[in-house]
Amino acid sequence: MVTINGEKIDAAGKTVAEYLAGAGYDDKRIAVERNGEIVPKSQYADTVFADGDSCSLRTWGNGLRNINCPCKSRHRQTDTH
Repeated sequence: MVTINGEKIDAAGKTVAEYLAGAGYDDKRIAVERNGEIVPKSQYADTVFADGDSCSLRTWGNGLRNINCPCKSRHRQTDTH
């Protein structure tokens, strides 16, 4: 299982690109942080989620914000609750 934005998801063995496409995300407007490091968009097709990975998906809009943040507000990457 992979934790994505706090939710356990069966994504181990999938590439970042496969997961994003299957989940309906627009990879042009999303940033992926995996185990504390940003995954470059050029590596989405080659980066494979492993069991136990922890990831955050963030989208661009009016600043960088968490997707599915429990408080439902717009956050910049440096914001805290």
